[in-house]
Amino acid sequence: MRFSLTVQQILVPLKNRKLVIFPLAANFLLVPLLALGVLFIFPLSEGLSIGLFLLGTSAGAPFLPKLAQVAQGDASFAVGLMVLLMVVTIIYVPIVLPLLLSGVTINPWDIAKSLILLMLLPLATALFIRTRYEEVANGLLPLMTQATNLSLLVLFVAFFVVYFSELIGVIGSTALWRR
Repeated sequence: MRFSLTVQQILVPLKNRKLVIFPLAANFLLVPLLALGVLFIFPLSEGLSIGLFLLGTSAGAPFLPKLAQVAQGDASFAVGLMVLLMVVTIIYVPIVLPLLLSGVTINPWDIAKSLILLMLLPLATALFIRTRYEEVANGLLPLMTQATNLSLLVLFVAFFVVYFSELIGVIGSTALWRR
């Protein structure tokens, strides 16, 4: 998808403040509050509580462009929002997570490094290719779309294959009760 967009196409939708404020509030206020609410209703073990806080405080940015594509939504807005959510996550998580989990310290560079290497660098590379070599980008677009679809399928199946016993083990276990 990123081979089909330009920097300008990504930035224009982000100028709509109303369109940007709701996803930011949802990702960084509502979801963490929902995680806290779940823990009040269902007291989880310490490990699951920490995992829920990690998921609740980290924005779900990597899937936005693919979800937008599947829903036939605005791909340029999804990519721009993904970048914005990554930047806010780098700042937000090291501040909020230690407040939610006592004794936790987080290095912002550790968070930034993985987001930069796994998301921003590929995006910048695709945008560079699109800008300088549009024919190459157009040729790579179908291949990259297939690669993305295949990698998501492999990831989904591998998750259940690798963690099947753990998932089954949680059912009926004491994971829902604090130890």
